[in-house]
Amino acid sequence: MDLTIRVVDVVRGFRLAKLLNSIITKLCDAMESNVKRLMSTEGKERARRISEIGKKIGCKSARNWASDRGFILFLVIAYIDNPRVFNTLP
Repeated sequence: MDLTIRVVDVVRGFRLAKLLNSIITKLCDAMESNVKRLMSTEGKERARRISEIGKKIGCKSARNWASDRGFILFLVIAYIDNPRVFNTLP
C-alpha cells in the first residue's frame, strides 16, 4: 500500500483498486472504537426495544428513542459498565 501511494497518483487497475479497498476497509474496521461498534449493534437494538415498550405504554416521545444517538450511547455505556444487568432488560 505504501508503495502504491508513493508511485501512483490515480489507481486505474480494477484489481489494485479492489485490493486497496479491501485493505482500507480492514484498517477502518480495526480503528473503529468498541463504543461505536456497540452503538451500531447492541445499542440500536436495545433502544428500538425500549422505544417499542415506551410507545405501548403511551409515551409520545418514545418514538424518537430508537434513533436518539445520546440515548443509544447511554445504553452502550450502561452495557459496558454492567453487561449482566443490561442483558436482563427487555
